[in-house]
Amino acid sequence: MHNSKWYKGDSIPGLIIALFGFTVVIYTLIEPTFTWKAQTSDGVPGGGFFPILLGLLLGTLGTILFIKGLHENGQVSYFKIDAEVKENLSKIIKAVVSIIVFLSYGRPQSACSHRSFLVSLCSA
Repeated sequence: MHNSKWYKGDSIPGLIIALFGFTVVIYTLIEPTFTWKAQTSDGVPGGGFFPILLGLLLGTLGTILFIKGLHENGQVSYFKIDAEVKENLSKIIKAVVSIIVFLSYGRPQSACSHRSFLVSLCSA
């Protein structure tokens, strides 16, 4: 049987976050339109500066979370569903369904009759 400590705690979320962050950094460095060097005389960084910064931050924090999850040895389980979690999940599902119903049926008809950008929303 497989070792279940990999599926608990912070190891899997940390690995996913780290992979996402480092993938953003690699893509930003490969893509020629995202330059991070300053191309203007006033020294303003290029369009790739912010994605590289956030990607490195996510990759580093995800790696720290992954290592923390390995050191916890699978003692923390986020996916255990008890009575309190079931009650909270049912409240969240009810709220999401209510919002979807409101957004699909709760449009005021008077707003749709005016000539504006709402006409395109009402005709959809």
